[in-house]
Amino acid sequence: MNLTELRDVLDERSATDHSDFPGHRMLDGVHHRLRIRRRRRQVAGAAAAVVAAAAVGLGTLVAPGQHRGTPADTPPAPPPTATIEGFPEYDSGHRVIAANTGLPPAKSVSLTFTPPTVAGLSFMTRCEGGHPYVLSLNGQPISQGEGCSGFITIPEPGKELNLAAGKPATVVLTFTGTAPAAEFAVAVGAPVDPAAYPYPARPATLTPLDLPTDNPRAKDPADRIHVLRSSPADPRVEVTRMLTWPGTDVTVYANTPGAVTVTIDGTRMEPCRFWSYVLAACGRGNATKVRKGDVVTLSAIPDGMTGEWAVVIEDSTVDVTED
Repeated sequence: MNLTELRDVLDERSATDHSDFPGHRMLDGVHHRLRIRRRRRQVAGAAAAVVAAAAVGLGTLVAPGQHRGTPADTPPAPPPTATIEGFPEYDSGHRVIAANTGLPPAKSVSLTFTPPTVAGLSFMTRCEGGHPYVLSLNGQPISQGEGCSGFITIPEPGKELNLAAGKPATVVLTFTGTAPAAEFAVAVGAPVDPAAYPYPARPATLTPLDLPTDNPRAKDPADRIHVLRSSPADPRVEVTRMLTWPGTDVTVYANTPGAVTVTIDGTRMEPCRFWSYVLAACGRGNATKVRKGDVVTLSAIPDGMTGEWAVVIEDSTVDVTED
């Protein structure tokens, strides 16, 4: 899987709904959903912001050098096998705190839960096939689409959701078209501190990052790209480069648990946190105030990373047509 293919899926998910989008799972297994098609792509700032919020909205802020007991210094636990109403108990940095299952011919299922916190809650749906749906929280839609199974997070809920820690809330999954022919379910997950999360066992071989060659001076603007790779000798080492800001899309790729924080001239982006050993991507968009053409210092600060990672920077203002 190459960068262009993975970016296709990031663009597709940012511009549409969150159905079947694994949120903080960082696109684990996204290569199974790749498809070749003719398309015209223009990455807008708003779309990139959706990717950023969905992909890493609940990441734990990690300061440089701050010790958090991540997988770099604790042996990985065996992969969790427990399920709750068909959902993995632990998934993508969350633990299921409540779940409920519906049965046909019903076209909806509701779940009342008491959140221990409101920041970074996740909401999961499960069923077979594809069915138009709306997922609402306290009467307000938070996701809708054609897919059937999904995973979304809400980094910082607004007042309209009427959420408060310790106050009961209700989430409802409603199918607006044909109901599923088999059982369906909804679940709520709360974020787990990275130091306490049961990471999966490390595989004997890690999936390498299939990324393009660093090529910031290409004649074709669509081919211009900066690729900052982790140190082959030690993935825990910070990587820094001065570059001319192309005005721009920032994406972090990794194949192990841990976190990578990008800073631009000292301004920190939200960290990208990873929870598994599956190739994953974290879109950051253009979350800076620097202008195209500015010379900036970009640093990538890893925390707990034990394998290959990279920061890819490409021009997000270029229209691309592909076959």
